[in-house]
Amino acid sequence: MFSRTLRSRVIAVVPGVLVAVFGTAVITGVRQWLTPVLGADMALSFFLVVVAAAAAVGGVGAGSFAMVIALVVGVQTVIGLDQIVANPAASVHVVAFVLEGTTVLVLFRLLQRRSTHLSTALTDLHAQRRLVERMAMEDSLTGLRNHRALRGDIASHVEFASREGLTLTVVCADVDGLKATNDTYGHGRGDDLLSGMARLLVENCRTSDTAYRIGGDEFVVLLPGTGPAGYEKWKARFEDLSAAMREEFDGAGLSLGASHLPADAASPDTLLSIADKRMYAAKIANAHPRVVGHGRGIPAPDVPSPVRSERVTATVLSPATYAAWELALPQMQSAASTGAADRIIEALTEKVSA
Repeated sequence: MFSRTLRSRVIAVVPGVLVAVFGTAVITGVRQWLTPVLGADMALSFFLVVVAAAAAVGGVGAGSFAMVIALVVGVQTVIGLDQIVANPAASVHVVAFVLEGTTVLVLFRLLQRRSTHLSTALTDLHAQRRLVERMAMEDSLTGLRNHRALRGDIASHVEFASREGLTLTVVCADVDGLKATNDTYGHGRGDDLLSGMARLLVENCRTSDTAYRIGGDEFVVLLPGTGPAGYEKWKARFEDLSAAMREEFDGAGLSLGASHLPADAASPDTLLSIADKRMYAAKIANAHPRVVGHGRGIPAPDVPSPVRSERVTATVLSPATYAAWELALPQMQSAASTGAADRIIEALTEKVSA
């Protein structure tokens, strides 16, 4: 490690050393040419340019090397060693040059440190910015991308698939049993259920697929290049993956619904809406909450309200209506991924309301 660091430092200094050697040779020639005109009073001052250039290119070490070379060459060729011996006052030029060169090196060292600090601060700033951008697009509990990210991603996927003539499947998923888990075991256990479902969705995704948690117990998965047949295979794999999760959380699972481009729609909002309706059809078909009917508990599917936030969680069913629900359940199970489920829900909801 030490030898590697030393080697890297030597490599960094080499350009500065070359500047020092070349610059000293050039300045020496120029000063010899101008000495008859300017005299020897400023004989070493021009060498400060070489010191500054070498320090800028190779750091303080290269600048120090340039100052030494300038002293040796400048004293010998420009001022003259014999003149310094004969007239000790001439050594003032040497002392002044050393002081000036040292000042230049100190200033470059300070600038170098300040530059390093600024570079570190900019790196930290960029890292903080990336963190804030990621947090704005990421769900803190599951680590999945969030609703804000979904809006931009689905628009891009739809545009690309439409332009290239490709398929796209939008999957909406809703966790079954989250409320019961929260009520029975606490919200910490409910968070474990949400995190587990998110992990299973990611495990069932390809590198081109993306899973999102858009709020509460709702998830969305985008499957580029996947049509209805591919979705059925994806759904079957997920059912296999989630078997252990259902057992661990007392039967909790996910209700899934999907829409397909171009078969169902060609706009992001419509694809999401269709997938959402089909997901709720599957949720109704899978769920059997206890409701009251004629003085006794009757297991029956939940009745959906047109407004999701006002879904009915309990109702009173007559025997005839309950029988209609029972007959419709197999159809709803098989139609959960098609538009037929929407019509079944509407018809049964009207019957219950009547």
